[in-house]
Amino acid sequence: IEESILQTYWASYYLINDQQEQNLQAIEKAKLVFIKQNNTNNLSYIKFLKTSALSYFNAGQTAEAEENINEAITLYNDFKKQSLLFKASLLNDLGLIKSVSNVNEALIAYEQALVVYKKTLPNNHPKIGINLMNTAILLRNDESFGEAINNLEEAIILFKKDEEKYSIRIGFALFQLGITYEKMKKLAEAKSYYQQALTYYLKNNSTPTANLIEVYNNLGLIEKNDNAFKSAQEYFDKALKVNLVSTSNTLSYYKNSYYAIYSHSFHAQNLEQQHAQKTLKFKDIVKALSHIQKADSLIDLVRKSTIKESDKIKLSEISNEVYADGVRIAHYASEVTSKNKKRFLALAFYYAEKSRAATLQEAIQQAKAKTFAGLPENILKAEQNLKSTLANLSLQLANSAQSESIQKEYFEVKKQLDLLENEIKQNYPDYFKLKVNNEIPTVSTIQNKLNENEVLITYFIDDSKSNNSNALYIFDCNKHKLIVSKRTLSDQYNKMITGFKNGLYFSEPNITKETSSTLYKLLFPKGLPKQQNLIIIPNARFSIIPFEALIVKEKQGEVEYLLE
Repeated sequence: IEESILQTYWASYYLINDQQEQNLQAIEKAKLVFIKQNNTNNLSYIKFLKTSALSYFNAGQTAEAEENINEAITLYNDFKKQSLLFKASLLNDLGLIKSVSNVNEALIAYEQALVVYKKTLPNNHPKIGINLMNTAILLRNDESFGEAINNLEEAIILFKKDEEKYSIRIGFALFQLGITYEKMKKLAEAKSYYQQALTYYLKNNSTPTANLIEVYNNLGLIEKNDNAFKSAQEYFDKALKVNLVSTSNTLSYYKNSYYAIYSHSFHAQNLEQQHAQKTLKFKDIVKALSHIQKADSLIDLVRKSTIKESDKIKLSEISNEVYADGVRIAHYASEVTSKNKKRFLALAFYYAEKSRAATLQEAIQQAKAKTFAGLPENILKAEQNLKSTLANLSLQLANSAQSESIQKEYFEVKKQLDLLENEIKQNYPDYFKLKVNNEIPTVSTIQNKLNENEVLITYFIDDSKSNNSNALYIFDCNKHKLIVSKRTLSDQYNKMITGFKNGLYFSEPNITKETSSTLYKLLFPKGLPKQQNLIIIPNARFSIIPFEALIVKEKQGEVEYLLE
């Protein structure tokens, strides 16, 4: 086999097995060979471009993906002997890639492929049904709900022509109908379709675990929104149970850790809502925090093995929600109990700092860990390979019903990675601190480092989508005490920050005074002692505020600045 074709095969293999780094390396090798041989006007090169486009799309590099698929289609249009089905597959790929950047162009590509499929394939061919479902998802995201429903119903009719063979696909189409009706705020219909999807999934022992988890979680959320808290809990429990691989004394291992994080997070939100709207029992809050703790442990575990950029984005989104829930629920617990008030305040501080640390780690991990920590290339490569293998096995676990052998391999690789990280911890502590270590300093540790006249002030913004929150938490820590204040953030706070900066820049004293005074009252706890050294760690947009210029008070035209 020619080297260029061989590398294309390897690229396809790595793409299917979700080994992103090896996949892109094979693409680069194949591309160089094609160019060196001046062999870029044949079907082999077009197939390479098709594989390249999907590889770049999988890596989140959509511009490169579009460039490659467009080149493939342009070259293939010049071929005299064309396979309509191959052309349709190129159009399908174009639809997938364009779905990120241009929905209308994606829909056109899918529709062109569908015309070919209906013209050349039997009317019950699964490719037609898959195309209809892909188009329906795009239409739904574009809020064209009626067309989306029509496509999904057409796909279901097609798959039901061989119901036993396509029961999983029928279940998936029903699940997509459920999501569509949920987006339309028709929760009763959504619940019905989710339950129908579950029935079809459970008929087939080969149903991917991920499909079951999704439907259990979505059913749980509908029950939670309907205040059917016990039923919601049962669905979230089922999602965790079907996802579970094994449990140790300290941590449960799941086939898909991302879904497990969601399930634990949903559990916590359900218990918080149950407490507020039904029971007022403090044990609900304690249980909710237990689920947050489990989600937090899983986030640490997933972060160690996450390589793909898309996975990092997904992890960042869910971890932000988890930590916001943790801060909010722990702070609430501190307010309604006197018995363990300090412990819950410390827990709220922990989750706020965990959120900050996660953001900081993402920024420095790849840049500084590799450059400054002195880790040998062979150990870095071994770490990346183990992480890649672990991510691949995790994906296989999530998409396989029969997974005992995969589980064994997963735990073996996990042991190897743990051993390697222990070696890194012992021999390369700088790298470990930058990239692996998840420890957060406790309140008492910080207090031991503060002097008597020092106050540490940090901030956390809870803009959680799940709770429709928009709250600011102020952590005021001196050598002897931690105080946490909660403020509601109005929609105007961003304008206040901009107004304050512009007032300073354009020398507008009236605007500066008004915005400065408002921001001070928002950002600082009442009764802050004078003659203190303030250590301020801002959050989000607060980081652009010149805090020293905030006006503490104004009397008879004389202003006192925070710096004073």
